[in-house]
Amino acid sequence: MKKQRSFQAADRQRGAVIILAALAISIGVILLSLADIGFMYYYKREYQKAADLAAMAGAKSLVAADGTRACSNAEPAAQANAGFNLGTKGALTDLDCGQWRAATGFVSAGVDDPQLNAVRAVVSGQPPHFLPFTHRATLSAYATAVAGDALARLTIRSTLATVDTEQSALLNGIVGGMLGGNINLPVAAWNGLLNTDINLLTFLDALAVRTGIGVGNYDQVLSAPIAVGQLLGAAIDALPNNQSANDADVALNGLLALPLNLPLITLGDLIGVDSNAPSSALDVPLNLLQLVQGGAQLANGNNVVAADLPTVGIPGIATVSVKAKVIENMQPSAIGNPALAAADPLGPDKIFVRTAQVRTLVSINLSGVTNLLNDLTSALSPLLNPIVNFLNSAGFSSFNLLGAVGDLIKDVFEAVLTICDNNCSPRNALYAEALSQPIQISLDAASAAGWVTDYGCGNEKSLETSAETSVAYLRAGTMSEADVFSNNIPAVNAAPIVELGYREVRPRKCFKLLGIGTCEDEQWKQENGTWLTNGRSTAKRNVLAGLGLKVDGPVGGSSSPTLMYTNPPEISDQPDFQDVPSSAVLNGLGTTLRNSLQPYRSAASGPLGGGLLEGTLSLSASVVNAVMDLLEDVITGLLDPILDSLLGTLGADLAVTDLGANLSCDGGGATLVD
Repeated sequence: MKKQRSFQAADRQRGAVIILAALAISIGVILLSLADIGFMYYYKREYQKAADLAAMAGAKSLVAADGTRACSNAEPAAQANAGFNLGTKGALTDLDCGQWRAATGFVSAGVDDPQLNAVRAVVSGQPPHFLPFTHRATLSAYATAVAGDALARLTIRSTLATVDTEQSALLNGIVGGMLGGNINLPVAAWNGLLNTDINLLTFLDALAVRTGIGVGNYDQVLSAPIAVGQLLGAAIDALPNNQSANDADVALNGLLALPLNLPLITLGDLIGVDSNAPSSALDVPLNLLQLVQGGAQLANGNNVVAADLPTVGIPGIATVSVKAKVIENMQPSAIGNPALAAADPLGPDKIFVRTAQVRTLVSINLSGVTNLLNDLTSALSPLLNPIVNFLNSAGFSSFNLLGAVGDLIKDVFEAVLTICDNNCSPRNALYAEALSQPIQISLDAASAAGWVTDYGCGNEKSLETSAETSVAYLRAGTMSEADVFSNNIPAVNAAPIVELGYREVRPRKCFKLLGIGTCEDEQWKQENGTWLTNGRSTAKRNVLAGLGLKVDGPVGGSSSPTLMYTNPPEISDQPDFQDVPSSAVLNGLGTTLRNSLQPYRSAASGPLGGGLLEGTLSLSASVVNAVMDLLEDVITGLLDPILDSLLGTLGADLAVTDLGANLSCDGGGATLVD
């Protein structure tokens, strides 16, 4: 019995050993598997780190000091870096050179392709293997790094250096009108915007937060539709800490108080950034006034904005009105690869900036300039008296040119006997008026532009740009406002400087003998053919002839200068500005207007009345000189400051434009992209 129990105990022990052995083997397999997995993760991480660093080292060496690009430049540095980081881990490193673009990713290219900009490193090997009788895995890791291409930046600006009281009023009217309301920002606030630069990278990050896109997604921020309010709010978030920024903060909050019910805009239409540029390219200053103006122009480019302008320094002007329309918005800043831009300067990779293209209409009503009209009447009287006498003898009523302004017509026709009752026969009452209608000045200001054409990154940096200023188109006289701001070509008529004609008048009852007697209820014929008692001011004018102001043609000239920048500052510094030579359009406006006086006549004048007046005016240099001596100072005194300030503040100064350049040849080293 005891022996039987001993055998049973031994059987139980053998079963327990088998279980323990199986358990031990399982634990061993698990441990070895965990060791294999751990080593695989470890080696995978090491391979990835080695691939990253090898790709970065190769990309940094891809471009030689002389600017040539070759894979043979990258391979030694990449292999040496991989060997150093892998040590005894026993892995192979394969390198491939090519082109990387955000849209297409990495594309392998020839070993000496001048467009090479990326290196792909592939590190592969087999980590240590502990678990027997299993397949030994091969691990691979790859990385792509882009060489730090040269980066160039162009900045275009007008010559507005400081904002004074008049320009402040102009900016309040124009920018406020574009943003959909009325503002009254002080001079200091506008100067705060003008004198404050914000960091573009900081601004884009702030805008990404406000739009919910996410920090770092710069391509999306530049291409996403955004509200003007978001743009202004992000600009506040990006303000530096200084006094001008405090003044700028006042301006931005004042603009944010407007309704801002405007279409969405795309920031990329204002700031041109190459989609392949690294984030370091965005670490640049951006002028805040140009950002605000550009955003307003983008949001309101299809509408006409009216501004009530002050008449400082021009006493006696009755009314001055200005309307402006932005035909093409400004693009003050552009960043990109100068190598790609130089290959096709106006192609898809261009680095291109422009000022705004603006159409303006200035309407000047000089009817309130009493002294001017009195002097003009006195100057013309000796010349027109013979014409008046001739017309009187032809049956027209005479008038006294030396009478009070606004009441030049004097009815002195006296018949020997005039008797009528209940609507007498009409007669013609001559009138002579000076500056009876507003003078309209329309200027189409074509934009100035600049773009990169070549660059150099040898011992001395250089950047070559082309610039262009276009002919402006000037119209002066009278024209349809609707046509000016439409696609129609407006018809320009001469604005009367001095005009001679007649109105039809009749008394209802009249009894005069040798000029003695009375006439009652004087009636004047209106445009619609009716007769109106005391309706002289609204009576139909029948123009005989006059001396008018008319301009309808291009002014200034086109130019396409080449600007060379030697050792331009790095991309993150303030630009090196040069003047773009251009024709001084506005400076010659007075001469243009002086040479644009012309006589005119109507068919109603007949061969004698209008012909004699036209001939006299056209042959009389003294009339032209008298008129322009009196008008030139007033007209150009208004137009030059108004149009100069208007175009300058809108970034469309035709007289002088500044083009700034920056160039960084290393582009910030190399960047991992994949």
